[in-house]
Amino acid sequence: MIEYSFTPKPLDPEKIEYCDPTLVNQLAKCMYQTAFKRDKNFDYLQRANLFLLRGTAVHSVREKSPNKLLEVPDENFKEAFNEIWESEMKAQHQKLVDDWFPALVQDFEDWPEYRRVQSRTRINVKKEIQRIKDSGGGERPVIEGWFEDERLKLKGKPDRVETWDSQTVAIVDIKTGPDQEEIRPEQRRQLLFYAHLFRASSGQTPKKIIVENTRGERSIEDIGDSDIDAVVEEILELRNNFNSGLDGNLETFATPSKENCQYCPYRSHCDPFWLIYDKEWSQWKISISGKVKETTEEEVVVHNIVSPSDIADSEIKFLRPENFQLNVGDSVVIIDAKPSSLNSEVITFLWNSLINDTPVSS
Repeated sequence: MIEYSFTPKPLDPEKIEYCDPTLVNQLAKCMYQTAFKRDKNFDYLQRANLFLLRGTAVHSVREKSPNKLLEVPDENFKEAFNEIWESEMKAQHQKLVDDWFPALVQDFEDWPEYRRVQSRTRINVKKEIQRIKDSGGGERPVIEGWFEDERLKLKGKPDRVETWDSQTVAIVDIKTGPDQEEIRPEQRRQLLFYAHLFRASSGQTPKKIIVENTRGERSIEDIGDSDIDAVVEEILELRNNFNSGLDGNLETFATPSKENCQYCPYRSHCDPFWLIYDKEWSQWKISISGKVKETTEEEVVVHNIVSPSDIADSEIKFLRPENFQLNVGDSVVIIDAKPSSLNSEVITFLWNSLINDTPVSS
């Protein structure tokens, strides 16, 4: 049983040496989030989530399947594909179980849009195999290969590098979200980052960047050296701004908003988040920072609510989880609980809710 009051930790991030596209997009979104990620004392907050693991599974299956299924007869293809798919999903599910222990996490078959993503991935793998066969087994795309620019200290691993002909190289990013349409600004930055890495490694400038959605539909943009150079300049400026600001007030790095904060794993320790957080950000989840007013064997009551400020005068009640012993006067930080639709003063805990940075036992 866990017994402690929430205590914020000092932040001491490491300087950035090498940049990758994920880090750069995080810098562009919120440098304060990057500061937490660069401090190993906060590594324990970086838990897996359903959407990240689903994307990892899709990428892994699309990488492995063409070679493994190339010679499989059509009548056996679906069964053979499903074996690869389920093996990968079980591995990703286990990561979720490990990260969120002792919470009881969803079985992978209950993940959002599971069957749709599985079906579309199977169709896309089948199309890729057919393209290989139609080309006579010719040059295949480079799938998830690492590239590095040692001079500028940049590195990354694009989903695909496709050679269409001797003059045309395309950098492809495969997205697994349900509402992917046009290339978004952060995706464009990511793809141009990869384009620079390919150019630095091969001497050839890619001419296309592509985002492919789960339906196999592609958004394509023509690019040139000037597009790549502009993004490289932005990347170096972001890194320099972060490193040069490490000796100052790190909270000035923060750019809190509903969009930037809703999935951030460091919210519990982020004062700028709590200062602007509003319970109207989501009708499905609520986060709370306050003090324990009273406890019984069954129930905990929280008051002196610091955030969200629009319920500062309220009291919030919840059933005491089995793995917690909260005492009167303890500081308590709750992340992503479920508000009651019947009583605004009652919350319940989901499998991915946190109390004082700790998953809640079901």
